[in-house]
Amino acid sequence: MSGEGCEAVTGATACGPIVAMKGPSFAIAALVLLASPWSWAQAPQRPRQYHAALATIDGVRATLYRYVPAAGPSGRTILLLPDLGTSRHVFDLGGVGLAPFLQAAGWEVYVVEYRGAGRSEVPYGGYRLEDLLEGDAAAAFARAGLEHEKIALGGVGLGATFALVLAARHPERVSSVVALQPLIDPDQSSEPAAALLAQVEKAPAWIDLALLSRAPLFGKRSWFEVLWANDGSFDAEELNRLRLHVLAPVPRDAARQLAEAVRRRRLELGGVSVAGSIRGWQGPALLVFAPRDNLIHPEFATPARDLLSRERCQIHVLAPLSGARRDYGHLGMVLGQNAPGDVFAKVQRFLEEVSQ
Repeated sequence: MSGEGCEAVTGATACGPIVAMKGPSFAIAALVLLASPWSWAQAPQRPRQYHAALATIDGVRATLYRYVPAAGPSGRTILLLPDLGTSRHVFDLGGVGLAPFLQAAGWEVYVVEYRGAGRSEVPYGGYRLEDLLEGDAAAAFARAGLEHEKIALGGVGLGATFALVLAARHPERVSSVVALQPLIDPDQSSEPAAALLAQVEKAPAWIDLALLSRAPLFGKRSWFEVLWANDGSFDAEELNRLRLHVLAPVPRDAARQLAEAVRRRRLELGGVSVAGSIRGWQGPALLVFAPRDNLIHPEFATPARDLLSRERCQIHVLAPLSGARRDYGHLGMVLGQNAPGDVFAKVQRFLEEVSQ
């Protein structure tokens, strides 16, 4: 079965055979792709980088970005999933980030931008976390895998959680997983995050993180500095740029889900424990932990190491004792000035090792 109405833009083919996937959301996502017009638009001043509207199973439009290597598609492909409340700029801010780094190393990279962020549609009624997984992430996975037997998945924060869940559901379609500080079970209290979640019930229907992040939390330090950028990776000008371009609005319903998960010390998606879900992935995985992450406390992420294959799971802690230049925080590990050497190069080596 092949798609119709596909278009090739500057050497990037936008169509290919639909590969059957298990699970209703992926089957429906594939059918939605077939029924939807599809074409890639080239990003201005960014050669070999494209974006296209992405139809999801509930009709809300997300956006998919594609980074094609200089030599053309190489068969080595990875889909990157952002964290909740961030745009695709968490992987590419002005040409700096994991996406362009891997593109330069010869990888074809896809990055999804969730509903409510960037070019994507803002759903009138907000969304729940399941909408991001079953809608946006599933559609991006279906599209990125159209022309490949297997692809790698990667993500940061909740995006890393989604990557592990998708891999566990479809191990036959995934070659490896890179999980940067995945949110697994919030079984320990994080004072800054708890303070933020405590205000959820008073929040408007949509929470403007860029505006909220300016408010002071501890002394003169803002929410943004304490939660997202607390490791010294950024100067004042860079912090303002990150705040404006990386953060995206979050609906109150999704924030309530996280607050409830913290109260129950258990994260569920669709009524199913995330910890139980990801046990299904026993393939190659790279877990990257940031010890100074105040947004996703390290204890929220480390349970993943006990759920994955001990033989096939590599663990990298972003701390000086492990060779890193600092103890990293949440955004420092994806956009910090030393991230290319401390984080991206490690990711590239892992992907190339397991793809051989």
